Amino acid sequence: MATNAPCARTKILVAIDDSKPAQWAMQVASAFAKRMNAEVILVSVIPTPMPVVADAVFYETESAWRDRLQEEASMLLCNARDSLPPTVPCETVVREGDAPIEIVDLARAKNVNLIVLGSRGRNRFSQFVLGSTAEAVLRKAHCPVMTVANEPVRCASASAQSERVCCGKAAAASK
Repeated sequence: MATNAPCARTKILVAIDDSKPAQWAMQVASAFAKRMNAEVILVSVIPTPMPVVADAVFYETESAWRDRLQEEASMLLCNARDSLPPTVPCETVVREGDAPIEIVDLARAKNVNLIVLGSRGRNRFSQFVLGSTAEAVLRKAHCPVMTVANEPVRCASASAQSERVCCGKAAAASK
């Protein structure tokens, strides 16, 4: 029995911070969203304040610190939203907590089809010692996760006159 129910719009979640890889992830997600007529959900995760020792001296209160981080995250998201084509629907979310957990939880809650993250391209030893947001999201996500560790290359399509974002060195070599 066929139904005439409309197809749900594809949702792409992009984690945003102030790093170059996050900017590259945004470029790739923007190109995908435009081609797939997808909705973009931008998220920035701020850390939860850690309890402090009573004799520590701070120049700002926990509330002022949280407000400053919220404002910085909102500005990052605003800039990222403004970089999207105007035809791409976009939602922005600021979360507080552990970044991988918050990203995966939001992706599940919003029924996201793809998560796009910047990756700093650390080696295995650094990942073991320092941990990696991208690696933790890869392990826990319910949907595909794309990591972007290099600047996307713009390449002209032979069959179409529009530009597309290509990832990797193969695209650069084909110019």
